[in-house]
Amino acid sequence: MRRLLEIKGAVLAKGLRPSKRLARNKSFLTTCNGFVGNDGVLSAIDDLSEIDVIPSEVIGTDTLNYTCIDNHGSTNNDKPVTGANHALKWTQSGSLGGVWTVSTAYKDGIADGFPYPQMFLFTNWTIICGETGIFEWDGSTLDRKLTVTAGGTWDAVDFVDYVYMSNSKVAVTRNAKTGVYAETTDLPIFSGIANYNGRVLITAPGVEI
Repeated sequence: MRRLLEIKGAVLAKGLRPSKRLARNKSFLTTCNGFVGNDGVLSAIDDLSEIDVIPSEVIGTDTLNYTCIDNHGSTNNDKPVTGANHALKWTQSGSLGGVWTVSTAYKDGIADGFPYPQMFLFTNWTIICGETGIFEWDGSTLDRKLTVTAGGTWDAVDFVDYVYMSNSKVAVTRNAKTGVYAETTDLPIFSGIANYNGRVLITAPGVEI
């Protein structure tokens, strides 16, 4: 009779070994197929909840389509295009708009095609990126933190509350104390980044796509 390998719950909870140098008998998994990390435990992809990133769309009073760029409960001041503040809430784009109504919760989101959205599951934060928009996910809502110039795909690393990321066009940091995202010229743009035992390794520093 062939003996099957049993993976115990404690081993599964530890997840993948953090370094290939770590011996295989240290109770870490060495290969992961079809699973992702979720709340410190590996979870089957089919068991994870889908995140809705599609922004709201409506038809403006000029009969054009508008896409939401800021989560809000609608008032007449926000109505596209007669509302005085509509430009802060809507941008003229998209093609799937419905009828705008007052006292409705409209949501921001990511309408960009493949390879977006991109998700980064960090120590304290889930960051979801579109081509130009950087969002934090609080478990129920996307909160836009920054809008930047389009570049390539995003890559990022975190150091607890500090985040450093780039799309090969701009470099962005998240301030660990204030939580504010901002473009920076003090650090280089890059196309790839990794935190290897506390050392940050980047590819193509300063090379713009």
